[in-house]
Amino acid sequence: MASPFVIPPVDIPKFDGDYLKWPRFCDIFTELVHNQEYSDAVKFRYPENHVIGEAKNLISTTFGGHARYQETWQRLKARYQNERILIKSTLATLFAHPKTSQQINYATYMMQCLERLPPFTP
Repeated sequence: MASPFVIPPVDIPKFDGDYLKWPRFCDIFTELVHNQEYSDAVKFRYPENHVIGEAKNLISTTFGGHARYQETWQRLKARYQNERILIKSTLATLFAHPKTSQQINYATYMMQCLERLPPFTP
């Protein structure tokens, strides 16, 4: 017998493990899935279908959507919601483009500041 309710289609981007894409994916996923009153079994279907590549490998050992949605979501957040790596990834992208010497000096200073930060713990 089919479920009595139908989940409306949602436009959630695919997430492949690119740290620069995490904030957008996380915001959309949180609003459209995580904060909704769906059962964990239903919520678990979304990461299964919208997470690919490296990120999919991270959660591929999680089975049984009824009890494992929270574990799956926490694994993704623990890996990709790392402020230090998000900032470093952003700066690495900036370094990949032609720059003026002033921009290089500022970016170098920012990297040095980041390296002085204590390790991130979720």
